[in-house]
Amino acid sequence: MFLLKKSPDLSYQDIMDYVGETTHLGGSKTTKTILKHLVFKNKRPVVLDAGCGTGKTLNILSKEIDCQLFGLDKNRRFISKAKGSVSQLIVGDLTGLPFKDEVFDAVLCEDVLPFVDDVEKCIKEFTRVLKNKGFLAITTSIYFDKPDEQTKEKLSKLYGMKLNLIVFQDFMKLLKRYNVHQVEVVKPDINIIDGLKALHPWSWIKLFSLFLNRNLSRRLFSFLTSWLRMIKTTERNPGYVAVIGKKE
Repeated sequence: MFLLKKSPDLSYQDIMDYVGETTHLGGSKTTKTILKHLVFKNKRPVVLDAGCGTGKTLNILSKEIDCQLFGLDKNRRFISKAKGSVSQLIVGDLTGLPFKDEVFDAVLCEDVLPFVDDVEKCIKEFTRVLKNKGFLAITTSIYFDKPDEQTKEKLSKLYGMKLNLIVFQDFMKLLKRYNVHQVEVVKPDINIIDGLKALHPWSWIKLFSLFLNRNLSRRLFSFLTSWLRMIKTTERNPGYVAVIGKKE
């Protein structure tokens, strides 16, 4: 039987790596809401899903809009899972995108920024590869108010890893600094059930197999219950937003 670790400490990334699938808090409903804001003038726009995971957003994009799709993620295992998507898939890092300047009509990044070390470098790279008048759409957990150290430690402990959530006002300043304007902010309903429904049956089997190990099951149960309490409302600090802007 596969054992994630001998210790009972599981991180969010451990769980996602083992299950072999990724999902995000807003679910497909939030992705579709974002797409309503993306009005392209040219036929078959070129779109990048930055941090595509196992391809959930790519699959939605391929069904909803006629476009040329690129998916990028640093996790090779996730990329291999996403191969069923109608996309060009690349292993790479968000802080150093392997693309020329101004090649994309839109860049989407869903629920990835809290897990990167340098949010500003990501925004800089997103806007570098965006065409002028191109769309940048980001969903992310975020601090609406500056957190105290206890809040940050609690969140990092919950996920079993250091998180890099940015304060909302600082995030807005970053977007402006890198020429993202006409910014619309949406506070979507947390829709984790929608995301979980999309998991492959085999992924559910692997997830439930973790409960067969007594030490791991305690950690997993603690993680899931704490996580669900945290995301019960988007008004809580941290909260959750979708941000759509245009490079100008």
